[in-house]
Amino acid sequence: MIAEPMYAQGTGIKFTKHVLERFKQRIMPLLCEETRNTHRSYRDFKKLISTARFFADDIRHSNRNVIKVDAFLTIAGNPPVPITFVIETEKKKVLTLYTQSGWEISTEKKGISWRWFS
Repeated sequence: MIAEPMYAQGTGIKFTKHVLERFKQRIMPLLCEETRNTHRSYRDFKKLISTARFFADDIRHSNRNVIKVDAFLTIAGNPPVPITFVIETEKKKVLTLYTQSGWEISTEKKGISWRWFS
């Protein structure tokens, strides 16, 4: 199945302030310094989040109206970041996000890389 960016789905998914705060707290520190310095506003965070790519097979139902979608955030100059989005399907709203479990982060002189360890 082909990966699609979130914005290309035509779903009009909305981001809560909570999601943008979690992105700043959990994901921004994992990005390179240049990206952190040039993307500081919530508007910038929305653009970055919208570049996440996911596959239809990566969707899990959490409860009746909530799904969890595993995705890779791909931003130029950064390694892909494995993220899980929690989305309320009825309102088409991302409720929260976090780095996917099962991945281990490695920081070296070359930068950040991810390794699957499950």
